[in-house]
Amino acid sequence: MKLYIVGNGFDLNHGRKTSYWDYRNYLSEKYPDLVYKFDMMEYTKGAEVDVNSRWSDLENKLWLDYDSAFSEITDNYYPDLDSERTPGWDDIGIEVNNRYGFFKKFTRDCFYEWICDEDQEFIDNNFKRHVFYSDSYFVTFNYTKTLENLYSIPADHILHIHGAVDFPDSIQFGTPENNPIIAQNDLEKQFRQDEFYGVAVEPGVSSLVSCMNHMYKDIAGNMGRLETFVGSICGIDEIIIMGHSFSGIDAPYYSQKFIPKFYNVNWTIYVHNDRDMNEAQQFARYYNICDRCKFIPW
Repeated sequence: MKLYIVGNGFDLNHGRKTSYWDYRNYLSEKYPDLVYKFDMMEYTKGAEVDVNSRWSDLENKLWLDYDSAFSEITDNYYPDLDSERTPGWDDIGIEVNNRYGFFKKFTRDCFYEWICDEDQEFIDNNFKRHVFYSDSYFVTFNYTKTLENLYSIPADHILHIHGAVDFPDSIQFGTPENNPIIAQNDLEKQFRQDEFYGVAVEPGVSSLVSCMNHMYKDIAGNMGRLETFVGSICGIDEIIIMGHSFSGIDAPYYSQKFIPKFYNVNWTIYVHNDRDMNEAQQFARYYNICDRCKFIPW
């Protein structure tokens, strides 16, 4: 019995246009302002992204240093009681939305529109490249329904860990570092003693927390669903990773769940290029599974 861990590389291997750069091109054609705002975004802790970037690279780029960002906004848009015009009670919240309000479209509305269109267009059975036996199970990090639509895998054999296109509210796209609850608690603790907190600062905090909610991936919350899914499967003798990056934001799924539960089984990792191979070999060495891990080019 096999448990497959499937990432975007699986869809790309089937000829699907689901890379980050494909999404960026889509936005550039239909919503160029979103690309501009994303490129101009400050106070991020991630690396730059380019045509070779993975989705994990993009998610790192979404890691917002909310403390520094909000402090800079309050410094520059704090109410001015000496102003001959209005003191600007709403300016902090307005500026937060000007800078980060686009994320609802970037990671939710437009993203769903794009991935839904791509999923509906992909119906070519010529791309059916693998044989999956009826006792196979899948944890997929993709939002697409390639497994269901192309291979007719039953739904109860698949866990869409970050959501799927037929349940738009289930989609998680972002980073666990953007925890909106932690951000709200930190900012409230820092600013609640401010004399204008209720009328000027608190609305800005609420606006920023709302924006962060749209670029947050709840990995800790997903662990329970993953545990329930894999806990219901008996007799797994091999883990097969197909097109998923295990060294980025999704690494806790391996360190906390996959490795502890399936440490003693055989592992197979599909690799596409030298970067994949190097990371796969490092992964096997780090978790001490080299003696039962093989690598398959594709």
